[in-house]
Amino acid sequence: LVNHLFKQIRFKDVVAEEDVICQVDEPPFSVGTLTIPSESPISSRLQEAKSNLRALAEELVELEDRKEREGSPGFHEMTLFIDPIDGTREFTEKKGECCTICVGFALRGSADAGIVYRPIPTSAKGTWAAGCRRENFFSSNLEMPGDDAETAGSGESRDSLVVLTPNTVSKFVKQVCERLGAERVCTGGCGNKVLTMLERGNAWYILDRGLSRWDTCAPQAVLEAHGGDLSKLTSFCQESGREAYTYVKGEENKDLNPKAWLTRYNAKGWTDEFEGKQAKDAEALHPYANVCGCVGYSKTSTGTLERVRGIVRSVAEGTAPIYT
Repeated sequence: LVNHLFKQIRFKDVVAEEDVICQVDEPPFSVGTLTIPSESPISSRLQEAKSNLRALAEELVELEDRKEREGSPGFHEMTLFIDPIDGTREFTEKKGECCTICVGFALRGSADAGIVYRPIPTSAKGTWAAGCRRENFFSSNLEMPGDDAETAGSGESRDSLVVLTPNTVSKFVKQVCERLGAERVCTGGCGNKVLTMLERGNAWYILDRGLSRWDTCAPQAVLEAHGGDLSKLTSFCQESGREAYTYVKGEENKDLNPKAWLTRYNAKGWTDEFEGKQAKDAEALHPYANVCGCVGYSKTSTGTLERVRGIVRSVAEGTAPIYT
């Protein structure tokens, strides 16, 4: 993406999860220590993709020039957050249908635009959603409910409330689902959950364990563009709070939660001495660790929003979220 699609585009910064050396200039292509044989079908698909990327890259340059003339925020003001395989665990478990590619664009520290692409199943040429609330833009290749007159007004589907979670959740999340009387659907990957939320309608994503900025930047922008939201659980537990994560490049975590427990995934320079300790200062945390939990929802009614917030607050008072 950076070396081909965005080769002629100057971003303010680029933040990406994976940091391996890729050689896709000439075959045989390689990723890290893995070399792709020239006769492999993957090589021919990469060649085709590179050709398409070159054409698209030219369109992006024209778009950048037009935005500059219009006085709109340009790419040079944005920080790019890329997750090339969102749902890494699911990928290793051969659950490719749960994996997505997330590309988020942050403007002045806020998620501004994004695309979430789910390449499997290939028979459908993948499914995706993209959006930018600032430009009133949303587009997708999804089968979504709520498009008829009966349901579109409220943003609700005819289905009962759905909460999307990982397979293993905390006691807090279990109790929230029970109190809501919601159907709990277990699936992996933040990006995949967001696409599933849009497909199901009236769906929520409630999590107290950690994610990373590249997991949530694009999904947040897509949900906001569709009329939903993704924000910190810590703020959602307040009476009327709403606070999103900060999307900037840096060495210090901008969203400290002193109640979060340090783990080998969120701590900076993890050692066994961190075991059983909380993040008392930002220096202990990885700069892009999301340690405030998250609450995401597709387009919904004010009544449903307040009902869910009330139950989340009530449960949190008796069973504290386990922030990691």
